[in-house]
Amino acid sequence: MKNLSSISDNEPSLLRPASGDRGCELACRGYLGSWFEALKLSPHYVQMCRTGIFMSDASFKTYELFGALEDLSFEQWWSLTGARKLGCGCLELEPGLEIGYQSGCDEFKISVRNYSPKNVACLTFHEIAAIIDASSCNLLSMNPMAWPFFKARISAYSINKSLSVVKACQSVGKSDKVKMWKIGEQLNLKKSATCTKEDWRIDVADKHIQMGKLVSAENRRGKNLSFNASQGIFPSARDISKLYRVL
Repeated sequence: MKNLSSISDNEPSLLRPASGDRGCELACRGYLGSWFEALKLSPHYVQMCRTGIFMSDASFKTYELFGALEDLSFEQWWSLTGARKLGCGCLELEPGLEIGYQSGCDEFKISVRNYSPKNVACLTFHEIAAIIDASSCNLLSMNPMAWPFFKARISAYSINKSLSVVKACQSVGKSDKVKMWKIGEQLNLKKSATCTKEDWRIDVADKHIQMGKLVSAENRRGKNLSFNASQGIFPSARDISKLYRVL
């Protein structure tokens, strides 16, 4: 152990960059923004940052990358830490082929360096995209510098949906008696499970059950994403909490 002395059918908007920084905007709306939010919603990550005691080397490396996020917006974090550590980078896609990026206030530049004798011809955008996909891994946490090009089976949109439910449930609190279906309707989680004035009483009851189950599932999934992120694993919705003996 290391020791240191709100969801909708539209894109969930957990993070709202307002500085006009192009790099900040791209990072916020992609996987990096989702990673930030997952860590910020993790009580385990918050506690580790407060105490300086980390559950694993991977969680400590996550702290080295992000730092303490409590009370910080994504825009503030990007200005203080993110742009310096992740604002520019270079990835080797294959021998002799590199792709670089650099974030600026007004633009986000991407450059390709092809210096292999075997690849004399200019590569098309689709060819470069195919090489990036082939060289990508399942976890952004394995290569954070790849965030501008990262893709996974679980989309950033889907992650943000689950995290929005977690955030809503955390804001309600355990002492408040708010039914799950109400949270789902307030967040417009699923239109077909939202009650309307034309619904019969039996339809209302069925929709409440359906929405409640959906909110519970998304909340559980979001908690897994958040906990895994605190342990240096992102994005992953697998339940690994039992390995660390936490609830």
